[in-house]
Amino acid sequence: MLLLTKLCIAAAAGLLSHNLIFIRGEHHIQAPRLFRFFLLLSLFLFIGEARIWALGDSSRAARASALIVLSYSTSLFTSVAVYRLFFHPLRKFPGPIGARVSKLWHVGKLLGQPNFKLLDELHQRYGDFVRTGPNEISIRSPTAMVEINGPGSKCTKAPFYDLLLPRTSIITTRNKTFHDQRRRIWDHGFSAKALNQYEPQVDHYTSLLTSAVSQRLGTPMDVTSWFHYFSFDLMGQLSFGKSFNMLATGKPHFAIDLMRDGMTLLGVFTPTPWLARIGFSIPGVASGWKSMFVWSDAQMRERIDRPEPDDDDDDDGANHDDITSWLISASRENDSLEADRSWLNGDAFGIVIAGSDTTATTLVLLFYHLALDPSHAAKIRAELPPNPSARTLQPLPHLNGAINETLRLHPPVPSSGLRQSPPEGLTIASTFIPGSTVLCCPVYSLHRLESCFPRPLEFLPERWSSAPELVHDRAAFAPFFSGRFGCVGKNLALMEVRAVAASLLSRFDVAFAPGSGRGEAVLRDMGDQFTATPGRLELVFTERKG
Repeated sequence: MLLLTKLCIAAAAGLLSHNLIFIRGEHHIQAPRLFRFFLLLSLFLFIGEARIWALGDSSRAARASALIVLSYSTSLFTSVAVYRLFFHPLRKFPGPIGARVSKLWHVGKLLGQPNFKLLDELHQRYGDFVRTGPNEISIRSPTAMVEINGPGSKCTKAPFYDLLLPRTSIITTRNKTFHDQRRRIWDHGFSAKALNQYEPQVDHYTSLLTSAVSQRLGTPMDVTSWFHYFSFDLMGQLSFGKSFNMLATGKPHFAIDLMRDGMTLLGVFTPTPWLARIGFSIPGVASGWKSMFVWSDAQMRERIDRPEPDDDDDDDGANHDDITSWLISASRENDSLEADRSWLNGDAFGIVIAGSDTTATTLVLLFYHLALDPSHAAKIRAELPPNPSARTLQPLPHLNGAINETLRLHPPVPSSGLRQSPPEGLTIASTFIPGSTVLCCPVYSLHRLESCFPRPLEFLPERWSSAPELVHDRAAFAPFFSGRFGCVGKNLALMEVRAVAASLLSRFDVAFAPGSGRGEAVLRDMGDQFTATPGRLELVFTERKG
């Protein structure tokens, strides 16, 4: 067969591959298999050229097979590009040409800047609706937050959430029925009664953090690290019934490094779950990510193996001294402990990330603003009761205003979770979004809309209490999301932040460390690895007089 004929057949195969296969449905889960199939097919093609057609030498066979593969690939990718640019249902939405053609454009951009900054720049340039991928729209609108995440939303989670498969969790499952069933179990672990049981542990680790600060008075402290020590130790206690002793030793647990390595990859490859799954399937690649799974699986396995106290009546939570005990008990009651292993392991991973990273980030940025403007710390001190508790801290206007303002300016999940529109599509702010479109409503950008929050770049805790005119649209404030996918641990996280802020501010004055300027590094080096990762913040604490 003539080489030209083979090239024509390969080109036709490329066109058919796109129009009959890749243009339909989702393929990210099969990406590793398709990648291996393509490599094997290329190898067999080379062998065929070398042996069956006897071209004489391996170099000629290699050139011929490479040309055939190139013909197929060129045809496939040309068809993809033409369709996405001129015929795709999203073709009329504005956005960078590279983003319209491939999400690899997005990955390339994330090598140089965090996702939340990129999305904000795109919205500044293109407006409230931006095409950020071939099948993805980013929407900067409070209406979008309600339509996408609200209680009555028909949207589901996007393909990104399949990254953990075969593990799954309440955070990652895309099946609404499974999510709702799992959410009911989780809700027990975060009920008012459960939070009352956790409060002594929150107070204990807050005391350990306060003690660590008191031992380092007058010297620079890297509070980015220390707040992570606090949140990680407390997460271990409340999730797995054990501490990792970082507050006691002043040294990071190796799991923090695992988490950092793994989440760094997640930040870059969030736009391309198919590429991430290919990478994860290759031995030796993403070792930090895989090691993090091994470690979190081990924590859950150890927790399962620990005997539970005997009590037939534990509906009030009397026997549940940590969050995972609720999950384990539910599986045992249903006689499904082994069948639920993928759920339990996935939930363990989710707890490690959501239960430690987000709290630490909020504390770091709260204290950054308190050091930047000490008048806010003074106002918080003035309203603190003599013996603070979770109940007495909850209504304090300036403390909670400062926390809300921190969450507004620096949401823990700044780029938001990705959603997918229902098959029939939906209308947001008078704009129709086609069905099965991936949707993003970047919280970072939404929280800085002047139409929703006048003087949006200013840290103004009063907007949440004495100056309500500084909040035009409360629906735009969504640091914990809302609806069925809202953060189940919101109240526990707020309890932790209030406790630490009250304890440290009642005892110490806080200022930027000499040589650290005004803490610019904390924002300059902020990353976006699904959760926000603040840069280094060095503060000096001094004993308050009187």
